[in-house]
Amino acid sequence: MPRVFLLLFLSLSAGYGQTRDELHIACFERANLHNGKHWLEECVEQIFTHRPVHLTLSTIAPGTGVGFGLKVETVKRGGEFEMLPSLQAAVSNDKSYVLDAGLTFAAPSIFCKCALPDPPFSGRRYGQEAISLRRDGLRSDSKFSVTLRARLLDAKEQDFYGIGPDTSLSGVSNYRFRQFQFGASSTLPLSDRSSIGFAIDYLQPRIHPGANTSEPSIESLYGAPGAPGLGSRHNFIRYEPRLRFRIPAHGTNYSDLQAGYSFYQDLNGSRYSFQRLWAAIRTEYNIRIPTRATPAKRGGLANFLCPSSRSAAYCSAGDLSFNALVGIAYTGHGSQVPFYFDETLGGADLRGNDTLRGFVDYRFRGPSRVLFQAEYRHPVWGPVGVLSFYDLGKVAVVPSGLALHSLRHDIGLGVYVAATGRVVFRAYVGFGTGEPTHVNYKFPTAF
Repeated sequence: MPRVFLLLFLSLSAGYGQTRDELHIACFERANLHNGKHWLEECVEQIFTHRPVHLTLSTIAPGTGVGFGLKVETVKRGGEFEMLPSLQAAVSNDKSYVLDAGLTFAAPSIFCKCALPDPPFSGRRYGQEAISLRRDGLRSDSKFSVTLRARLLDAKEQDFYGIGPDTSLSGVSNYRFRQFQFGASSTLPLSDRSSIGFAIDYLQPRIHPGANTSEPSIESLYGAPGAPGLGSRHNFIRYEPRLRFRIPAHGTNYSDLQAGYSFYQDLNGSRYSFQRLWAAIRTEYNIRIPTRATPAKRGGLANFLCPSSRSAAYCSAGDLSFNALVGIAYTGHGSQVPFYFDETLGGADLRGNDTLRGFVDYRFRGPSRVLFQAEYRHPVWGPVGVLSFYDLGKVAVVPSGLALHSLRHDIGLGVYVAATGRVVFRAYVGFGTGEPTHVNYKFPTAF
């Protein structure tokens, strides 16, 4: 499968000599293992952002293995207006796949001449997710944008341990999750510090028997009573208003707040209609230390503890980040949240966000959740760095169950590979969970 994507990549890029030359220069002509390191960052960046077509390594969904894919994207400009079409396809080693198409229109905001607070390629642009795995989703858009999108996801094997905060590892079962999604979203900057947005999607989720015959199926172990929505073929409309604030508007040290209210309307009745209020805040601080000496004039230990920036005006001792999020689901009389729309904790969730990293993927599941995280990232050499983290979290069946006691927790260490502020691979191990220790590795989620 990787060979197929490689051949397709080479054939599609054959007509784009300029971008192909940029990739060759970044990865080969500038290679310098002895005295340089920034060439490697540029090479990684080119590999994952090469336009109009580039290869991708991705995590299609937790538990699906490594996905090999191809993404085609370009930018069409006409004065201050832009159009960004994109198409992505990825297939994993267990034959899970994702097809994703999008078309974004961007124009100047009517409220402000807003400027991007972050460098280009820093995670989010005009409502589109980039390949960033620092999944803060808090990059401010500089223009008003409208995005049309369609997505087909087929995850062959997903784990289910039951619903609620007190499930057991021995209760593992599996299922196949397939979903077609079509919708639109818009973002309107109000100032450099704030924006409002709205999204609407048609969702067609389907549950099928999983591919892993060594584990019991979700149908045999839980059935519809233990997994609401199992066996149903309901379709949904989801619409969500949201807002975002960033303080300060610019700079590398900042706090961002996002909040939204999601409405899930069951088109086949009201049995599975519900709403979810959510909020997330992220604070990030880059530990910068002024320095007058170039890396060549500093000792090896000093360069390890505080690598110099490209300007050599300061060195970076790493990044501290603090995250908190809460999602609270509300249901009407006689309605339930389908299990496949529940929030999860453990590993990463379906959207690719890190949760309780010391636990296996999807270890805890419930309609509501709360999560707190502290993380320290330290660059070691070029795009390679180490990280440490501490996570606290809990799922709940009803909103009152989110009281801040009996929280699950973990502490752990890991490594990452980054380029221009985006993490393209990470692996970590967590301790203190009371459950078996395992290494978890993630690529960007294929969106």
